[in-house]
Amino acid sequence: MKGRGFLKRTIVKAAAAASFLAVTLTLFPAAPLSAAGGETGGIPAAGETLNLSGDAMQPVAENEGYRLSVNPATGAVELLDKADGSAWRSNPAPEQLTAVTDSSQLAELNSQLELTFFDTKNKQYQYTNYEQAAQKGQLVFQKLQGADGLKITYQIGRLESRMLAPDVMTAALYASLTEGLDEEALKTVTSNYTLLSLETVPESKRQETVEKYPAIKNEDLYVLRNVAERVRRRLDEIFKAAGLTVERLEEEYTLIGYEPTDEDVYALFTIPLVYVLDDAGLTVTIPRDEVAYDTENFSLNKITLHKFFGAQDILSSGYLLVPDGSGALIDFNEPSSEVFRKPVYGADRSFANLEFTGYAPPAALPVYGIVTSRNALLAVIESGESEAELLAGTAQSGMGFNYAGAAFTTVERESFYSTRKHGALVKASPAMLQADIRLRYRPLPKEQASYAGLAAAYRERLFGVRETLSPEEPVAFYLTSVGAISKRKTVLGLGYWATVPLTTYGEAQEILQALLDKGVGGIQYRYDGWYNGGVESRLPSRLSLVSELGGKKAFQALTAYAGEKGVGLYPNVDFNYVSSTGWFDGFSKTFDAARSVDGAVALAFDFNISTLSNYAVWNRYIYSAGRLPGLVGKFTAAYDKLGVPGLSVGALARDVNSDFTKSRPVTRPLAQRYTEESLASLQQAGYRLLGVGGMIVFPIAAMLFKQLWDHSGLQPDG
Repeated sequence: MKGRGFLKRTIVKAAAAASFLAVTLTLFPAAPLSAAGGETGGIPAAGETLNLSGDAMQPVAENEGYRLSVNPATGAVELLDKADGSAWRSNPAPEQLTAVTDSSQLAELNSQLELTFFDTKNKQYQYTNYEQAAQKGQLVFQKLQGADGLKITYQIGRLESRMLAPDVMTAALYASLTEGLDEEALKTVTSNYTLLSLETVPESKRQETVEKYPAIKNEDLYVLRNVAERVRRRLDEIFKAAGLTVERLEEEYTLIGYEPTDEDVYALFTIPLVYVLDDAGLTVTIPRDEVAYDTENFSLNKITLHKFFGAQDILSSGYLLVPDGSGALIDFNEPSSEVFRKPVYGADRSFANLEFTGYAPPAALPVYGIVTSRNALLAVIESGESEAELLAGTAQSGMGFNYAGAAFTTVERESFYSTRKHGALVKASPAMLQADIRLRYRPLPKEQASYAGLAAAYRERLFGVRETLSPEEPVAFYLTSVGAISKRKTVLGLGYWATVPLTTYGEAQEILQALLDKGVGGIQYRYDGWYNGGVESRLPSRLSLVSELGGKKAFQALTAYAGEKGVGLYPNVDFNYVSSTGWFDGFSKTFDAARSVDGAVALAFDFNISTLSNYAVWNRYIYSAGRLPGLVGKFTAAYDKLGVPGLSVGALARDVNSDFTKSRPVTRPLAQRYTEESLASLQQAGYRLLGVGGMIVFPIAAMLFKQLWDHSGLQPDG
């Protein structure tokens, strides 16, 4: 239907049976943390270097189920599934690219890696490994020790440390370099170099000239004119092709006595990709410790990895699966120029300049897929997912292919307005890549080529083969209530914040009783705003029941009633945000609050729905993720005294926020690790957890509440 978002339309097709999220998760009971797919092991060491050449696929590794081949000219790989003979390529085949005439588009389609980086002047650059490594012969291929696979080391950028267009050179070198040049190259050189003789230099400037070029006292020299950067780069290409090297250039400068004052700095990135075959397909890993570049002069902002792995051309039929809401399908060749972009686990709220982007849900799962009429491919981000942004586009979005991939942020950047400098000020986080980046590709045969097949494969990856729920168990009935809120009131014209009860402990029990009397079973009750002042609560390192809700006896009665009637009671606790502060409440803004990139205390804003700006009706401090394990320990000691077996973990299961405090920075991957440790501690304490969120809580939650059924609503063109 015209005007309906293509994600919206295709999600209906999926939801008719069940959503990807539901098919993935609802068939099994809760599992211990160790069941979440387990560790994938270390990265195999590189072995002997392979002397590969040519521009065709060549087999380099094989196991019982799969074969891996590589094109030495481009670095492209191919995964062959021996079971059905189908092959998945990291990039479109050469014969599919014959109609592509745009050089930048061709470079992108032929690349496995795309880099976005900045120099010290905040100028942005984008490199593809095709232009900046493959075409320069800067790929190294190595076997793996003790594993079936291949390591490709890319040197992306310029190997030479300086520009090869000489500022000055002797006549001998000039003659040597220009000999044999074609007409265009010779014209470029002769028109941009001047033969300088000391006799032709004005008397007033001779001493200065001799000091700059001492050899000019004995011979004439060729001096580079003041040329544009593009001309200098063209001269660099000409002289490099003519055989000039950095070493020879340095010898020439020494002979002349010339000392260059402004040495150009060139970007060079060393990034390895480690491919490993196993019984479930192929993994590709970027080891964080082996990523290297000049961090003094450049800041690597983003790595896009395998954007076109499994990409399908405009003649193919099928769809892309993306984790938008409960899972959405994008039909191949949908007439939309929009590109799906969504960060895994949503926005990092420690950024001060977050903009309102609508009420679209975050990507709850680090997974995407490609389904064709012949087979399917499941892609899972197994490491580095908290730094990832998922990408997907159709053949109509500008690239001519239907694709899905991921980009990983390595250095966070944020712009601010400086009143002192009267202009924009850009600040970057000091940390580089904080986790290995690892993608897993699992091919699926034709009989599993559907969103349900992808969900089943992902479920198996998450939980393994497990016992299913009994069909006799009642369907869960989820219910949530809000205990107390804060409301602005006045007395004699003086304003104050009052605690206002909405659902008391006694009323909560009455609600449960009324539902049970009507025959409602399987009740899972999430109770918010029950402690430390209500919804706008203080830090839960200590727990105080809200007197306006009925006090300790009424809460104990509610707990006892829920236990007696088999109702799952899950009081909700906010570990990530602090809404209210007070004397001796255990929270210190200086030591406990996270900070933004600019060093300011980070606040979580609620967007003003009328202005769509981050004007906050109620600002909340973002609690530093690095302090979460300690907070959970204090909370557990207090919560045990209440005797409640269930616990709703609130934003702890959903949000992953950095902390850019200089003395104790916590990057997003590290924040994810602290979050997972905290959730594991709560589970090990014996609590039955209810989670609202995604992948972080799935393996350990007893119940999942308020899952993401909405979508981004991207619109087709026309």
